Amino acid sequence: MKLRLLILFFITGLSAKAQQNYDASLIPKELLPYASSVVRDDESGVEIKDLDNVIYHYKRAITVLNKNGDDDAEIVVAHNKFYTIKYIKGAVYDEFGKQVDKFSESRFEDVNAQDGFSLYDDTKVEHYKPTAVNYPYTVEYEYEVHSKESLNLGSWEPNPGTGIAVEKSSYTVTCKPDFNIRYKEINMPSVANIVTNEKTGLKTYSWQVNGLKAIKYEPYEPNSDKYLSIVKFAPEKFSYGGMIGTYTNWKELGKWIYDHLLVNRRDIPAETIAHVQQITADITDPKLKAKKIYEYMQDKTHYVNVTVGIGGWQPILATDVDKQNYGELHAGIAESCKHKLILLCSNG
Repeated sequence: MKLRLLILFFITGLSAKAQQNYDASLIPKELLPYASSVVRDDESGVEIKDLDNVIYHYKRAITVLNKNGDDDAEIVVAHNKFYTIKYIKGAVYDEFGKQVDKFSESRFEDVNAQDGFSLYDDTKVEHYKPTAVNYPYTVEYEYEVHSKESLNLGSWEPNPGTGIAVEKSSYTVTCKPDFNIRYKEINMPSVANIVTNEKTGLKTYSWQVNGLKAIKYEPYEPNSDKYLSIVKFAPEKFSYGGMIGTYTNWKELGKWIYDHLLVNRRDIPAETIAHVQQITADITDPKLKAKKIYEYMQDKTHYVNVTVGIGGWQPILATDVDKQNYGELHAGIAESCKHKLILLCSNG
């Protein structure tokens, strides 16, 4: 009999944990002012298994109080050759916490990402905007993304915008003992809890916030770093595009970019060098010589942004810019051509 009761209590406990009550009336009253939505529970994090094997896991439940909070419930997941979506699933609940719908990745629309200035970008976005007949409603969702790079670890924003209150939110970073991360806590009510597992040796950095009140939207408000909570992450050692690198400051990162992403990509054809030297041969003033070269490049070169693979970090070859008369706006390789031509002409 005792064994049966223990089993019953155990099963009941698991059921209660799995079926969290999303009744909107349970939201603490002090979180309602200025709130269009309330994050009921958020358990997210990243596991860095290796430099080229990073797993991001997101699990969130958010209650939308009115139409101004509909966008807060939209789910947007980017993916490309470096980021792969493993699964997405979720459910929708009414104001009393009763499930009224459920969804999976098949309900998502997969579209090309557009930043408003790129000619082409190979990143795609899966997005889904749950709908409900009445307010308030709650959306609970979970998804996992696997990444082949560890340079861009992103950030954690428990309250990602104005009008969003937070009941409970947590974030964890798990990594090997020799993988060092740097982090910056901004407007955080608590600091990181760092623990090393004695059995596995894995390090875990964790943060948790509770009861964050919504911030009222104001026109011409300052940068969100001034008032929203955020933790930013940066690795000391990383892999990007199959290339290994390390850095602890901006100078080291810039040197890695110069040595690995820009190396041998700024060579200019001898014919072009000779032509530019010819059109500046009678100019002795360095500033006028630079002006002439800039005008030459501006008349010859058109700017576009094409982001494929690690495009945007690694520019196309300067010889291709010279041949095709197109330069990458984001990477600025045409600017490098200008500067190199100026230096060559300055040196005769």
